[in-house]
Amino acid sequence: MAPRYALAAAFTLLFAPLSPTQSGWTTISSPVYPDWISATAYDPQQQVLWSFRFFGGLVDVHTFDGATWTVVPQASAPQTSILGGSRAIFDPVRNVFVHTMTNSNFQLQTWEWDRHTWTLRNTRSSPSNMPALAFHAGRGTVFGVNSQFSGSITTLQLFEWLPPNWVLRTTLQGQIDSHDLAYHPGLDELVLVYRVDGLHRTRSWNGQRWLDLVPPQLSESYLNITWDPAHQRLLAFQNSFAMGTWELTATGWRNHARSLVPPYGAGFGWSFTPMPHLDRIAMVQNQPYLATRTGTYLYDHAEPLAARYEQFAPGCPGSNGVPTLGAAPGSEPWLGSNFVVQIGNLPATTPFVALTTGFDARTWQGQPLPRDLTFVGMPGCAVYYSPLFLGSWPPSGGSVSVELPLPASLDLLGQPFYHQALVADPLAGNPAGAVVSNAMFGVGGWR
Repeated sequence: MAPRYALAAAFTLLFAPLSPTQSGWTTISSPVYPDWISATAYDPQQQVLWSFRFFGGLVDVHTFDGATWTVVPQASAPQTSILGGSRAIFDPVRNVFVHTMTNSNFQLQTWEWDRHTWTLRNTRSSPSNMPALAFHAGRGTVFGVNSQFSGSITTLQLFEWLPPNWVLRTTLQGQIDSHDLAYHPGLDELVLVYRVDGLHRTRSWNGQRWLDLVPPQLSESYLNITWDPAHQRLLAFQNSFAMGTWELTATGWRNHARSLVPPYGAGFGWSFTPMPHLDRIAMVQNQPYLATRTGTYLYDHAEPLAARYEQFAPGCPGSNGVPTLGAAPGSEPWLGSNFVVQIGNLPATTPFVALTTGFDARTWQGQPLPRDLTFVGMPGCAVYYSPLFLGSWPPSGGSVSVELPLPASLDLLGQPFYHQALVADPLAGNPAGAVVSNAMFGVGGWR
């Protein structure tokens, strides 16, 4: 049986009240991101949206915290002639951003960026573009969809990024004129929506074959899909003369909201990216020659939040490999329940394990995060949030289970928190005799 600890008071004091939410689109008026946006990707560690503008090489990089865009000067950048087709996604397993872009020779270039250095990993002529990317958490890899045209027939190719190569996994053919890709954590499968013969088909890939999720529907063009992690649902956005917002249900796509904001985008120049810590979907739209069609928008549909607990940063190896931290089977951070976390893969020589929590993933002790722990004798390890001590426990059988009572308080609803374990390891081979587990990101849910 998992040990029980009276931590309810600590959680009640440390969580901030949840601000009321409103359904629909909100326009962010200051400032508007500059023209020619090329790619956006969410950074779960720094909790910002990164935007990368490519034109003849990397022109500039911005971050968006939900209210303000900030220019980030870059010391190094890919020096290449970029034609277009740029996409970006964050890989939390390898802790890098994966970028695909088409150069002036119509070759697909794949770059990786660790927030400091750009590395060209692959250049190939086929595929020549990768207009949709998704991170498959179950496989721990990035996937991309390429489109090849031959007359009226389009071949969609699904590739898996296994650095330094893209590996072809499967294909689809038909009279296809638009498509997008997302990962569905509940199914642990990729979902592809593509428009064929005037209708959108919604199919999932289980690692072996494509399966129809719902009957064909949604005749609108320019459909983008994304997973909404706060509400545990798949959303589709139709950028046309009226903005359509849809949710995937068991029987099909359900229309959520329509409005004239964001404005019509003429078929290009937008991106949709979840910002889980805000419980919002960010849309960035750019028309290089039409300022009225350039802007940043946030979408929210107020409803009960689902509990979440997922890895957002890696740990570091000790004498028995990297310690693991995760939720106990069947346990999730629902308010009004006892949430159980497990710390595993512990060496037999571990005398104790400590669990820390935190609510700030931007700075710690006045220093930006993540922060390398070499200064405390743990080279190769890092802390990813400002840690607060919860307690320490002796392991049993190579693992520890910790039961965290979560109060049934609406003040905690939707509030993000972080966990990471500190593992005493005398044989780790570093001055501290300790290592850290992976870091987890969680949201208290209500049901």
